[in-house]
Amino acid sequence: MGGQGKSQLALEHCRRSKSNCRGIFWINATSETTAERDIEIIASKLNTPLRKALDDVSSKIEFVKETLENWNEPWMLVFDNYDWPTGFQNIKDFMPSSKLPTLPRRYHSNNCRRKRIDPYYEPRSSYREAGQTHPAASNDR
Repeated sequence: MGGQGKSQLALEHCRRSKSNCRGIFWINATSETTAERDIEIIASKLNTPLRKALDDVSSKIEFVKETLENWNEPWMLVFDNYDWPTGFQNIKDFMPSSKLPTLPRRYHSNNCRRKRIDPYYEPRSSYREAGQTHPAASNDR
């Protein structure tokens, strides 16, 4: 189902919700490998103040899930490019649960209606390395 504008829709949702969420996380779910790469980046950002030993990908996945599950503030986790479910069947292993009401699973988002606590998280390294900002991060509030 590529080329239908789902990513642009998700980016717009992120843009509109970012001031109300503690964190917005973007995962490229094209494959398990790309999702693991983005989870590792998210784990490093979330782990900065704690400095926990996270030795492998599975410990990083569990750390991210546990961290988000324990936040009392709204957060959003977007799984983008999940166009071939048969090629990445264990995507649910990457999804934290939430204490707050959620939108449909494809966005796995909390209802972002509370005050923003932390800066917008943007794990897509290609934007950061190029010195650009993610499209959802560059808007007027």
